[in-house]
Amino acid sequence: MESVLVLNADFTPLNVTTLQKGVGLVFRGKAEILKESTDPIMSGFKKFARPVIIRLLKFINFRKGSVKLNRKRLFKRDHNSCVYCGSTKKLTIDHIQPKSRGGKNSWENLVTACLPCNLKKGDRTPEEAGMKMKSKPYTPNVISSVFNSELTEIYLDYMKSY
Repeated sequence: MESVLVLNADFTPLNVTTLQKGVGLVFRGKAEILKESTDPIMSGFKKFARPVIIRLLKFINFRKGSVKLNRKRLFKRDHNSCVYCGSTKKLTIDHIQPKSRGGKNSWENLVTACLPCNLKKGDRTPEEAGMKMKSKPYTPNVISSVFNSELTEIYLDYMKSY
């Protein structure tokens, strides 16, 4: 599935959407194409520009850091490997601050861990269990590689030329 980067009216990244929704925004007059693919969309006898980056014509207020947390994005953020040992097998989700001690389901409190490391850590913090994390958890943004590394590169190239 092809993706389109959606920028707000002030050129800040807002969202990554599907090609169909991006084209729909352009045709309804709600967005303009800033960067298009060399491969056009063919429809009967007409050719249409295939958007890669679009900009909304009206400014949309949004909360920064509102990237929704889900299992797939969490695993991708942690490179599909355990943050404690680096294993890529039997991956689970681990709470750094255990839920039993008030740990929340947030980007900063959840990491990818293999089953053996998760069982070893148990209901303790990594410090209490004597385990070190290879990477620190963070909240990804819209143009981070958690979404689409190709779009991140395209956006950064576009901003250099802008």
